[in-house]
Amino acid sequence: MQGLWRETPKLWEVPRFEIGEVSPENLTDLLAVISDRKEYIDDVAFERFIAMANNIAHKNPDEAKISLSGITINDSSGMSALGRWAKNIENNVCPDSKTNEWNGEKEVLKIRYSGLVYTRRVVLFESIDKWPCILSTPSYEDLSISLPDLTDRLIRYKNENFLYVAEPDLQFAITRLDIERITKEDKKVFGKKQMA
Repeated sequence: MQGLWRETPKLWEVPRFEIGEVSPENLTDLLAVISDRKEYIDDVAFERFIAMANNIAHKNPDEAKISLSGITINDSSGMSALGRWAKNIENNVCPDSKTNEWNGEKEVLKIRYSGLVYTRRVVLFESIDKWPCILSTPSYEDLSISLPDLTDRLIRYKNENFLYVAEPDLQFAITRLDIERITKEDKKVFGKKQMA
């Protein structure tokens, strides 16, 4: 018998993450997709939404606010921070809680941190127009980030004279960094960019 063995299929390559056409109308459409969900999950659609919201809000906050004005502000998923931003309502959302507790001997300050995913969402949403880009925006549809993309984003912050980043955004970007995909060439380019 011949022909039973087939050629090994080519390995699948993860597609690059694409934000799509950036427009207020597309932002509103993405918001509708996200709002229809029972739970908020950080998937490709959500990442497109947050990247597009930032892109528009950084260039034209008023345009973004019009597109995002339908977000309710009594939502517990973190989206309320974006709704409050869109409606110009002060954001006093702090994903961490600080309390004074008695430890048996004295009163001590206890800080309870929220999860990184939630904290990133809230911190970015309450200041969506401040950032030139979202550091944790995926490079690929598996939500991983390449070293060259993260380096380019950090350089963009430097070039736009940002002295700080949203810490949860940077932490989340680092957790998404695909270290197995880093090549010797990436390391070389990273070293050169660091020196510049």
